[in-house]
Amino acid sequence: MDNKSKITIPNIKIFSQLNKLTNKQALVLLVVLIFVVYLILSYTPLNPYLLVKYPSSKWQAVFLTNDQVYFGKVTVSNNSYVTLEHVYYLKSVNWPLQRSIITGAEIAPEQSLKLIKLSTENFSPQDKMVINKDHILFIENLNGDSNIVLAIDRYLD
Repeated sequence: MDNKSKITIPNIKIFSQLNKLTNKQALVLLVVLIFVVYLILSYTPLNPYLLVKYPSSKWQAVFLTNDQVYFGKVTVSNNSYVTLEHVYYLKSVNWPLQRSIITGAEIAPEQSLKLIKLSTENFSPQDKMVINKDHILFIENLNGDSNIVLAIDRYLD
């Protein structure tokens, strides 16, 4: 082989130190480096989950794995959690069984949905939820003319 085809590593102190590492030390160093890269990607703006920006002026619907849907303004906290603020949800309301005045027959109760603000519950929760991303199926932005957004606007007026 001629000297031109040889690849030479510059004589830098760190490279000479790396050559002296045992296999166990090299493995530990590799694990530490992988962990540091993981931390950097998880907790900095380089993280693709943190780059997702939800429009702050729009309302979102958050669909959970337990068939519940919450409405509010979403902010992404980190890789594991989503924070939902100004939270509302739909509650099914059953009207009592009634009898027809004319026939005396029982009329099936009507079922309707009522929009409930989370902070109005008896136990007075804060108007914010932190939801584990593992329990979120998907998040949708709501249009301004959606029935939910119109109901929220009426509630806020």
